[in-house]
Amino acid sequence: MRVGCASYFREGWWLDHTVAEVWDEGEARWRLVDPELDVEGQKRTAGGKVVDYLDLTDGQFMNAGQAWEAARKGRVDAGRFVVAPEIDHPAMRGLPYLAANVVCDLVGLNKVEMLLWDSWGVNLEEKLSETTKTLLDGISEVTKGSGGEIKVEEVKRLAGIEGVKVPEVVTRYDPSGGPPVTVAMGRALGIQG
Repeated sequence: MRVGCASYFREGWWLDHTVAEVWDEGEARWRLVDPELDVEGQKRTAGGKVVDYLDLTDGQFMNAGQAWEAARKGRVDAGRFVVAPEIDHPAMRGLPYLAANVVCDLVGLNKVEMLLWDSWGVNLEEKLSETTKTLLDGISEVTKGSGGEIKVEEVKRLAGIEGVKVPEVVTRYDPSGGPPVTVAMGRALGIQG
């Protein structure tokens, strides 16, 4: 699972999304696949090109590390990365939103797949500190690649940092607008108490 943003849902926006990254044995390469969409029934375009859901390109999907880097370096306006354009909540757009995705992508690569609306540690910062931004720059540098480019030992190290590591309890936000709840993750993560 890769956490990131897709450009093929709303023209001009990069929306919250997850895809699968799979190894294509025949072509000897990694490819991004969107298993949620019906290839025949939901033709979409991005950047003037028809989207092939079985082989997404850089202009169609950016993993969280790529999106964070693009926003931080000014290649893409950070405000174009959102959960949904009509939601005007600071945590659901721009750098704070990308911060949460960077951490979710990292822990997912470390085989702990969280819901995109689960928050903990640095993901709960309303205003990102320079220290947090620097940490996320480092995480993005490690996770922005694909498949074999990603160094597993570095992912494990970063996923164990305080504030990044998934704790025994996380805050789960309701994407429909209900109140947040706390969720015990200990048993699901095999944490011994």
